[in-house]
Amino acid sequence: MKQYGYTAEQINDIDLQEALHSDNAVIASVARIIRELDGSMDSSKQKEVYKKVFTHLNNNLFL
Repeated sequence: MKQYGYTAEQINDIDLQEALHSDNAVIASVARIIRELDGSMDSSKQKEVYKKVFTHLNNNLFL
């Protein structure tokens, strides 16, 4: 949390839609994982979501 600049209060007081639009890339990425997977255990779906989240993080966090 400290390294990526968010607090427990930020994630406790936010719903999924707000998290998806968060300026914090970590919060937005976790929300994407939750929304996209929706409990799916399908490995091809997990790989697809991984690629989307990886790209999102690379574009927004690691630049």
